Amino acid sequence: MNSTIQCMNRVPELKAALTSYSHNAKRDGIDVMSHNLSVAANHIFSELDKNTEAVSPSKLLEMMRAKYPTFAEQENNVYRQQDAEECWSGLLNAFSEAFASEASEPTTDQMKEIFGIELVSRSKCAENGAGRLKTQSVKLLRCPITDGMNHLDEVLEHTLRTGDSMYEKDSEINELPRQDIQFLCS
Repeated sequence: MNSTIQCMNRVPELKAALTSYSHNAKRDGIDVMSHNLSVAANHIFSELDKNTEAVSPSKLLEMMRAKYPTFAEQENNVYRQQDAEECWSGLLNAFSEAFASEASEPTTDQMKEIFGIELVSRSKCAENGAGRLKTQSVKLLRCPITDGMNHLDEVLEHTLRTGDSMYEKDSEINELPRQDIQFLCS
């Protein structure tokens, strides 16, 4: 959670969206847990900007555990460890839900605007050569690192080229978030 909070705290567009988000939970159709998590995130980012001392994210953690029960799982009376990707994805999903419930009319997903990655994938059947083209937007590019991978380009190539004996799939990154967000968390 610490690394996720520190990374997100460096994204001014996210902080601006959270600051302008209404802290009033009295709207119809609002997801209360997403709302509470968004308010807690805004509070922790504000505290981090004001303080040079350590800041405890206890309220944010409490809201994460309420919204996502896996963060509240315990083993031998000790909370189980979750990885940064789970925290990152959970927070982005909660922010998206909260902002969508606040909008008076359908709007674009602000998290997609800030963190969106557009992928173009080409699938081809090995038997008959038939293929298709698919474009999708993701907020997270999963790049599992396996043995023998020592460089980012190897991991990206492995992630973007998949297949089995029947199909081959090549993907290309068509669009990334703006320049200073791309490698912010590297």
